[in-house]
Amino acid sequence: MNTESYKIANVNNKTEEPTIKLRSQKGVVFSPRKGLSYAHHAFICFFKGKFYACFSGGIKNEDDCGQSVMLSTSDDGIIWSEPYAVISPSSFDKPKAVLTASGFYSDGDTLNLYFGYFEYAKIGEDGNRLAVDSHHTRTQLFVLRSGDGITWGKPIGLNLPVVANHPPQTTSTGRLIISGSVIFPYTDNPNGVDGWKMPGIYGDAFSGGKVFDDSESIHLVTKANGFECNLICEGSFFESNGVLRMLLRSNSDYLWISESYDNGESWTRPQKTNFTNANAKFHFGKIEKNKFYCINNASLTGDRYPLYLHLSLDGINFNKTYILRDEQYDMQFSGLFKGGAYAYPHSIVHNGYLYVIYSMKKERIEVTKLNLNELN
Repeated sequence: MNTESYKIANVNNKTEEPTIKLRSQKGVVFSPRKGLSYAHHAFICFFKGKFYACFSGGIKNEDDCGQSVMLSTSDDGIIWSEPYAVISPSSFDKPKAVLTASGFYSDGDTLNLYFGYFEYAKIGEDGNRLAVDSHHTRTQLFVLRSGDGITWGKPIGLNLPVVANHPPQTTSTGRLIISGSVIFPYTDNPNGVDGWKMPGIYGDAFSGGKVFDDSESIHLVTKANGFECNLICEGSFFESNGVLRMLLRSNSDYLWISESYDNGESWTRPQKTNFTNANAKFHFGKIEKNKFYCINNASLTGDRYPLYLHLSLDGINFNKTYILRDEQYDMQFSGLFKGGAYAYPHSIVHNGYLYVIYSMKKERIEVTKLNLNELN
């Protein structure tokens, strides 16, 4: 499809209204401890009467060798069970591999839990990752499946060389789309396992070689395509009037955007928006028809503080801004690439409430539960 004739929406969060702090409840999914003091990439879902949370759990450093995917459950989204490693590199007989939680999807009968897998081509003499990221190998997206949320099958490779930013999301036609960084896979199979295809915004960046999407390839794609920003990565999309709008982190003060007018089969070249964002991951969602939201860190101080909710009634102007959380938190354990107060949020809407999960300083996992009536 020729996308050049379309005018991309000027999505923004400009507002002259005062910022209001919302009343909400808070629950703690995980608190750090020695030997398991890295916790990040958190996701939440509701399945057969329970809430589920998953996150990446590591010994100390971000995305270090041996990182596993942790799982916890809750009856109310506030009180959570003790997390356990639902999958670890030992399941692949690769103790130095890295697993990254990528979220949930359910067709109603089966719960899918997705996670990324990769290995470092070179690691340090101490057996840990190097501070300067080395080449990744065997990048792959896997899924665990369960009919009851208790017993999980063996990991299934999806033949997608992607570490997903957000899990599969359903469009109005029933198509499933994964928000990656430069690849946005889609399938029309409701099981969320089979039939994936790989469109995206990578262009000719891989020069006919193996296409992949992880924390290494995003630098290659940004440079090869001449995107005039620091880095294109970590997308999150929503659908408005048949248009899919994929917002993208740019490691600058504003989000960038790519749009799809053919239900995710092709995407426009990314361009800058007027939506402020603090060099961090974010999540867009829909409360009801023509009522959209974004959870992010709009402050440009660089510390991912506070946690904001932006509300829109047209999918373009997110001009009502609220503070979800602004409590301070002191890091308990040091670690490579740790920091950032409220980081990498993900959210769901369920029975009149918005549930937002996030990490604190990449070591503590919390959930905020907001009554949607507060937005009135």
